[in-house]
Amino acid sequence: MSLNTNVMDTWIVSYTQTLLDFVKQEMNAYRLYTVVPRLVKYIDMLTNWYVKLNKRRFKGETSMEDCLTSLNVLCYILLTMAKLMGPFTPFLAEYMYQILRKLMPQSSTTSEQDLSVHFQMMPQSQETLVNKTIERSVAAVQTVIGLGRTVRERKVVPMKYPLPEFVIIHKDASVLKDLESLEDFVREGLNVRKVTLSQDRELYGVEMRTEPNFPTLGKKCGAKVKSVTEKIRAMTDTDIEKLLSKGEGVSPLTVIDDVPIESEDVHIVYRVAKQTQYEATAEQGFVVLLDYTADASLNDEGLIREITSRIQKLRKEVKDGEIEFVITRKS
Repeated sequence: MSLNTNVMDTWIVSYTQTLLDFVKQEMNAYRLYTVVPRLVKYIDMLTNWYVKLNKRRFKGETSMEDCLTSLNVLCYILLTMAKLMGPFTPFLAEYMYQILRKLMPQSSTTSEQDLSVHFQMMPQSQETLVNKTIERSVAAVQTVIGLGRTVRERKVVPMKYPLPEFVIIHKDASVLKDLESLEDFVREGLNVRKVTLSQDRELYGVEMRTEPNFPTLGKKCGAKVKSVTEKIRAMTDTDIEKLLSKGEGVSPLTVIDDVPIESEDVHIVYRVAKQTQYEATAEQGFVVLLDYTADASLNDEGLIREITSRIQKLRKEVKDGEIEFVITRKS
């Protein structure tokens, strides 16, 4: 496998090398029970991220050269996956391998070793193909897209309907810089017109507040639970920032009325202070704002996508039969 300049190709190839290292490490330590969950996660990353975000390339809508490059990468990934899954899902791995064999040059599949996936050696990772920076960047993209989808669901706005703006706030400039090169994927993954990156939470009127987590807090507070709850809710943005700056691994985060407060004892809630067009949510240091208002042109585009989707479903149901459509318009 040669080096590739496409970001998503580089990511999935690097992510594959990381997986190969993990499987080798775990199998050497006889921790086979950790491998299958990681393989399942890998398949999810491949199908729900790499394949979904590269559909246009696979179809040749970008360029023929780009199409062939993406298909070559996908073939490499599937072949590696078949060899890796051989000991865990022998029949599925063999089925995949026999299909992929037909795509290989005839000269490279004539030896006895190439007749079956179970005659193959376990694939080894290639250090030159590892790019931890891109892996970290794509992980950040997945986080913010997940948060954006959560807001869409909360406001009951289907993915087919485009929205005007998605704002990503993070205090670390290097994290935002990593995201900057992947803005197009965020835009496509959330179906928004504009992606804005910012370090300034106050610019968008985003406030933090803390809420007690009673299932854990109640056990340790006892009679002090009312007093501790009031003081947790009274924390200012400055107090909360101090807690967040301590990072993971610090125990306790703070002490209130002689009660040690751990990270699991409080929930940090983000909200937009003023009535605006934004809906906020947060996770892993990211605060995201989704502008859920849409003008007539965006609603029309969403409606067109909805109609197209339903027509495609009808085509699949009818299969080879002829379809005649009658389109009516509400005035």
